[in-house]
Amino acid sequence: MQVLLQWFLGWLLPYVKQPYLKEFFAGLAPLVTSIAVEPVAMRRNTVGQIEVFLRQRKPHESFAGFWHCPGSLLRVGEQPAGVLARLKQADLGSIRHYQYVGGEPICCAEPRGWFMLLIYLVELEHASPEGTWWPVNDLPDDLAPHHKLIVIPKAVGAFTLEALPRPYS
Repeated sequence: MQVLLQWFLGWLLPYVKQPYLKEFFAGLAPLVTSIAVEPVAMRRNTVGQIEVFLRQRKPHESFAGFWHCPGSLLRVGEQPAGVLARLKQADLGSIRHYQYVGGEPICCAEPRGWFMLLIYLVELEHASPEGTWWPVNDLPDDLAPHHKLIVIPKAVGAFTLEALPRPYS
């Protein structure tokens, strides 16, 4: 049955207008594994603390009102670089550099369904005015759960080991 469903969705999805309607996604997400590109913009502030760029989700988005690292799902036929290109204007800002955090992709369940997370460290040239820099040791209480438990800790580990160690003004 699952093979038949995957075949049908593989045939159908190229004809469905993207981004998907919320209702369509809500019905589809529990049936398949969605691939989420999770770019995490980090920097060191002028006193050397690591900060992460977060945006508050809009009322029509899932986890409305929660803070999160702006990310998106891969669309049919899209590569992760395409997701980053879509996000850089409104959600992130201008991206100077990005790199995959590496290792095995992480899978997690959440109320919307099952997700495979591809985590990227991102260096921003200019941050979007839609977001705010938060010290990683003082993140907001209303942070999206999988970002708090999985995405940000994995990115911090990679950041402290090798990426972007210089201070920003």
